[in-house]
Amino acid sequence: MATLSTLAITSLLAALQAPGGAVFGTVTDAGTGEPVATATVSAPELRVVAVTDARGRYRLDDVPPGLLHVEVAHLGYDGRTLHAFVPAGGSVDVHIALARRPVELEGVEVRVPAGIPGLEVATGLPAVDVHASAAWVRRDPRTPEPDAFASLTGADVSARPEAPGGLHVRGGAADQVAFLLDGFPVLSPYHAGSTFGAWDPDALSDIRLTASFPNLGASAALAGQVHARTVEPSDRLRIRGSATATQVRVAFDTPLPGGTGVLASVRQPFPGLAQGRQEPALLRGSAGDQLLVGHAPLLGGRFKALYYGNDNELHASALADGDLAAPDTPSGAPRNRFAWGSTTLGAAWRRTFGSGARLDISAWNAESDASMTWVRDPGAGALGSDTMRSSRADLGGLAALRWGPPDAPWTAGLRWNRSRTRYQAITSTTAGAPLDAATPALTLFAGHTRPLAPALALDAGMRAILSGDDPYLAPQLRARWTHGVASVQAAYARTFQFEQSLANPESVVGLVFPAHPFAAAGDDLRPVARGHQWSASATVEPLPGVTFRVSGWSRDAKGILLTAAATDGPFLAGDVSSGKASAAGVGVDAAWATARMTVSGAWALERVRHRTDTEAFVPDHAAAHRADIGLDAFLTETWSVQLAAAVVGGRRTTALLGAFEWEGCNLLEAGCEFAGSPAARAERLGGSTLPAYARLDLGVRKHWDIRLAGRSGVLGAFAYATNLLGRPNVLLYTQDPTTGAREAVEMRPRAPLTLGLDWRF
Repeated sequence: MATLSTLAITSLLAALQAPGGAVFGTVTDAGTGEPVATATVSAPELRVVAVTDARGRYRLDDVPPGLLHVEVAHLGYDGRTLHAFVPAGGSVDVHIALARRPVELEGVEVRVPAGIPGLEVATGLPAVDVHASAAWVRRDPRTPEPDAFASLTGADVSARPEAPGGLHVRGGAADQVAFLLDGFPVLSPYHAGSTFGAWDPDALSDIRLTASFPNLGASAALAGQVHARTVEPSDRLRIRGSATATQVRVAFDTPLPGGTGVLASVRQPFPGLAQGRQEPALLRGSAGDQLLVGHAPLLGGRFKALYYGNDNELHASALADGDLAAPDTPSGAPRNRFAWGSTTLGAAWRRTFGSGARLDISAWNAESDASMTWVRDPGAGALGSDTMRSSRADLGGLAALRWGPPDAPWTAGLRWNRSRTRYQAITSTTAGAPLDAATPALTLFAGHTRPLAPALALDAGMRAILSGDDPYLAPQLRARWTHGVASVQAAYARTFQFEQSLANPESVVGLVFPAHPFAAAGDDLRPVARGHQWSASATVEPLPGVTFRVSGWSRDAKGILLTAAATDGPFLAGDVSSGKASAAGVGVDAAWATARMTVSGAWALERVRHRTDTEAFVPDHAAAHRADIGLDAFLTETWSVQLAAAVVGGRRTTALLGAFEWEGCNLLEAGCEFAGSPAARAERLGGSTLPAYARLDLGVRKHWDIRLAGRSGVLGAFAYATNLLGRPNVLLYTQDPTTGAREAVEMRPRAPLTLGLDWRF
């Protein structure tokens, strides 16, 4: 099978999106039965279009299993929207009859749709480890609303249950992942509260992770790189959006004269839900993200310009119910405040030459800022506050050339980036000196794919990073073997990272403050982090629509900034502590897709350790084992149900002194609870094991195929409930400083999580 070399290095989600069946048939006149030529037959969700021939015949290939919306249009006929359930690897014969509707036109301007060659990166790049298409992100049963970051989770990628503060790739910390939108770096692309990822899913065509074999021209990161591509404008206006209890979002793309096009999206999440009560424990604030992308022909190639913005400001009560100094009037309670944002401006030009060679040139400016005010010791009656301010600005450019045959391409190029970071922490007793550093880096890279046999290929790459007085060599190598329905790969990569976060990932602040206050490497106290990674995986497709993937990995790194070992507070306020990290794991991804149902699941067993010269601990993002399963089933053509279950065992936590309240966002509470300022630890890092986490969720969806102003579209309504079994899952433990009594802080109860509408035209 042609795609098996790709499947060797893709995860479960990539398999779900692999070429599947076909939809074919004829389009006829409902009155005469004669074939209708030049009718347009399309699957909008897949952006697949066919035109009927002289006999009215059409064919849509590479259709994944499941429900497919088929739209048919022809001038002088009423348009139609039909449903087709496509079996895994099979075909469906759909014959369509159109009713005549004469149309009187004053004039028609015929224009050939403008393609956008060159800017589209092939989905089947051999570097991809995990891939999720836009269609999968929308139908992922594990998420109440589409979230591109959450859809990457599986055996290799995890996120904290109910309050994700980042993606953890193969046991790595959240700041060890680089994020790129259309190839441009984006810093801290997170929201908090009821929404995780700060990239509008309606504006994305797909999202993927590269970890085993990092993208040579992308940002250096220890654990992996997340790449997302935005939707390319089609030959007509398209509008997508949603209005729910947790967010409102709208995205559209449209062609413009001269072969140009534009994509725009705006989203407004509600961190405390839309109709939150005025209780002091509820999280309050605002958030938003915006995206604008333009395309145009230029100098024989294609030009792209991108603007992305993300802003967040939250505040929460510094006093919990257990605080001795809690005032009688809730309005008098002091508040902890958190703010972060990021902006990316980028421009890229790509040209493909007649020989097949491709030239890419791009430049960007990415910035982020973060600030926090944290009230200390609220239970002691003597309130004080600590503040933190940080910023980062990256300026860079890339030039890369790709040439050679498709099965043995060569890549070479250079990347320049200058990262400037500023950080300062001020407490009531000390004002730390500002950390101000700049890290310029010039990266020369080259890569090649060499077929060694009909079923065997070797990928090799090298990056030479010149920064400061020292060069850093980052080789990477991978072997891929394919035979029949099975494929195997093994890879090694040397990785570096020049900026690290000074936030304390073991603090409760990470529940609502996922931003990273970065510090650039500048001296022995802030070293360049470096690591090694080995990985292997095997994929098999025993039957059409059935996929299994087994993977294993081992990572080690040194020069890691371990802020949790240097402070009990939410951010670094003194000397930096650095150390080592190691992680190893195995996992299984599985999927079964039929015409009406998709079942997907993942299981992982991992071991993660962080070490300094004086202590070793298990970080709270790590778990000994975790498993999840999701079901998406169509009961009828317009009704579907989603079930999701998750189990996590072996979680570690550090008991905190003082009172704290937490509850994940839900409609019963009309918000998210976050109250209290515990900072001091009651034990060593990772000193307590949490009970097993388990959750069962249920979602129901109904959609209608509608026509508006002569346009066909889909309107959907959905509801999602979480923790149906009412299990009291534990987030962490707090300890009374006087009595020593411990109390478990529980997470989300059995409750409705969200409901709303979405649309696509």
